[in-house]
Amino acid sequence: MDEVTDTTAEGEPRAEGEEEVQEDVEGDDLANVPPERLAQMVRDKRRAEAAVRQKLRDVEAAHGVLETAVTGFRARQVRTAAAGAGALAEALDDVVAALSVDDILADDGTVDDAGLTAALAELRKLKPFYWPTSRLPPRSSPDSQHTGMTYAAKPATWGDVLGG
Repeated sequence: MDEVTDTTAEGEPRAEGEEEVQEDVEGDDLANVPPERLAQMVRDKRRAEAAVRQKLRDVEAAHGVLETAVTGFRARQVRTAAAGAGALAEALDDVVAALSVDDILADDGTVDDAGLTAALAELRKLKPFYWPTSRLPPRSSPDSQHTGMTYAAKPATWGDVLGG
């Protein structure tokens, strides 16, 4: 009689007398599984775990990119609101850094406009130097000339230049 062989799921020939192992080993019944099959199971498990780890790394990388983008969008919205509230252009980055954007988020993760307005008003009280101050014109002196709304110094003469 000819030796009958069939192939396993992995494509390896199996001898006629070798018992067929179930794909799903029930419980801890690994003692009855042939060593070759155990080795294949371990290789398959490691391959599957490596695939899951790679997917996790890909998802974490994508998450990092998206988190950076969302943080940038929120900061831009705070900058725009601060500029609209009259903050100095040079201080906009400082305003964004001084505000805790996480504290002014709505339930859906967007920046709450009312909370942002209140936070900017509070920041204006705490750090007024981020906003322009109204400056009084300098006091007029006898040497200055008043021309309309501006104050200009008296023009220099040759005598002033030569020190005489």
